[in-house]
Amino acid sequence: MIEATELTKNYGNVTAVNRVSFSVAEGELFGLLGPNGSGKTTMIRMLTGQIPPTSGSARVMGLDVAKDPIGVRGLVGIIPEQETPPSFLTAEEYLRFVASIRNLDSVDERCDRWFDLLEFGDKRDVLCKDLSRGTRQKLMF
Repeated sequence: MIEATELTKNYGNVTAVNRVSFSVAEGELFGLLGPNGSGKTTMIRMLTGQIPPTSGSARVMGLDVAKDPIGVRGLVGIIPEQETPPSFLTAEEYLRFVASIRNLDSVDERCDRWFDLLEFGDKRDVLCKDLSRGTRQKLMF
């Protein structure tokens, strides 16, 4: 669940987001649509605790974003449109690389579970550059 109440973000004299309020119930589909420069990225950054709002508040899954931004980041995943995994790694190598950076244990089991969950099937050994855009985004998640 996501709740935004009167979220505002000013950069000097420029207002990027002006008193936006909305709520998204669990299981509900929601999208932020608008032209370039309309504040979509700023809104996402406020909702994930990357930047503080000038005023207003937000809660994600019951957590106050301002008070527990790290807790919120553990609950959400953001996949930037331009972001791609390294082209010279296979899907499995990339997952193992991420696991090593995060110092995770049970890497084999975790990789197997993620590949099953993401329905990668025979794509484990495919170079990231050869995966479809959607599959690369799944892998980044």
